[in-house]
Amino acid sequence: MSVSLSFVGNAIAGRGTDVDGAFSIDGEYFPEFHRFMVEKRYKALVTHYDGRWDGQLVAGYWSYSVLYVSEEGVVTDSDKGPFELWPLEHEQELDLDAQPLALPESTHRDISEDLP
Repeated sequence: MSVSLSFVGNAIAGRGTDVDGAFSIDGEYFPEFHRFMVEKRYKALVTHYDGRWDGQLVAGYWSYSVLYVSEEGVVTDSDKGPFELWPLEHEQELDLDAQPLALPESTHRDISEDLP
């Protein structure tokens, strides 16, 4: 998986690709609890991530649940498991308690339109 994230205030946004395809990420970081909550959105699936920042990586659990109609009727498919996220290079430290980046308003846009 390859993902690029940006942090503005408590907001987290990004996009990336993995074996399932292209996705966007939106969510929040809660510094008082070191909690990281995001949604990873593919074209037809949303995966929820809930983790904690320990100063070196974010670790927690992902989950998804979808409903679809099949020959047997309405079916629910769900799954969950552990995850870890960390900077690409160990010497690249993330300071999630740092001041928000001051970005011009024009740099903020919905990246979901860029997905195939």
